[in-house]
Amino acid sequence: MYSACLAAIGLVSFLSTSTPAAPIETMQQRIERVREDLDNLEHFYNIDVSPHRSERLRKYYEDQLTDLRKAPFESLDQEGKTDFLLLQNYLERNKRQLELDAVKDQKTEALLPFASIIVQLCEDRQQMKPMEGEKAAKDIHEVEQQIADTRSKIESSKIKIDKSSAFRAARTIDRLKSHLAEWFGFFKGYDPMFTWWVSEPYARVNKALDELAPVIREKLVGVKPGDKDAIIGEPIGREGLMADLAAERIAYTPDRNRGERVRLVRKRDEEGVSRTGIRRRLAQGSGTCEDTTRGTWSATQADSRLGARSHQLRQRQRSSDGSTVGGGNLEDVYDVSGAAKGKSVLSGWRLDHRFLSDRHHGL
Repeated sequence: MYSACLAAIGLVSFLSTSTPAAPIETMQQRIERVREDLDNLEHFYNIDVSPHRSERLRKYYEDQLTDLRKAPFESLDQEGKTDFLLLQNYLERNKRQLELDAVKDQKTEALLPFASIIVQLCEDRQQMKPMEGEKAAKDIHEVEQQIADTRSKIESSKIKIDKSSAFRAARTIDRLKSHLAEWFGFFKGYDPMFTWWVSEPYARVNKALDELAPVIREKLVGVKPGDKDAIIGEPIGREGLMADLAAERIAYTPDRNRGERVRLVRKRDEEGVSRTGIRRRLAQGSGTCEDTTRGTWSATQADSRLGARSHQLRQRQRSSDGSTVGGGNLEDVYDVSGAAKGKSVLSGWRLDHRFLSDRHHGL
């Protein structure tokens, strides 16, 4: 009985020591893990327009957000809480970006009816599915026909699409062409039947893709062949801007932000005009009335000289014993009218900052 009890105690002790509790993952470790996971996912699912890629990334973001929200936020230190919020913000922002990209890709479908076939071929290779040469040749031939049909519609102006979506489609075609070349290079030479069936139709499709993207840029975007200076951007749109504002924790709408910027610019301009005294002098009728521009410039110059003179008087009041400012007498730099005497004030003298404000804000 005694020996049985000892054996039971030993077994419990062995089990308790042989199965240690899993270490708690810190926020820094979690961030590093998420970064590595995303690098691996984006490396494998590398076709931007693939629905499988979007779905896999979306599921990953949702799973990580669900797991993150189970973490004991209140028990974290200050750095841990900051990392928690930043990681949560990063995952939510990327998830929202997937939705916005899906909307943009949907607008390009009229120019990319063949994209699904190319994506399927490339993903079958990634998943190491058997590739039959004859079936692959039929798929490539169908891609060729759809490219020809799309080009015919473009040249006959039957496809209506905005410039940014057309430009996005052209860039997608360039990437699909690269993925298809990788797919063909993987099987070429390794599988004789594949090489025999696919080589010729692939060469025609590769040429057709190479010609389609410039046609889209020229006909639908307005960029001439060889024009490398044209700048075509993709507008982020209201939804994209709202997502970025939410990610940065800015509690304003785009309309309110725009109105706020206009108000601040007007306030700054009014302060700048008031500082030069132009309004006051024009209201008093000073300057040349016949020429408003010349009168305004005359008033500005007068204000600048007045500012320089006022600074000169302030400095003399501060140093009645004739002390110098910044290494030299003020009278050696300026005459009674405040005009400069040869030496550069900004490079050779260190004067009071109020002088620079009075002197240069009005010019």
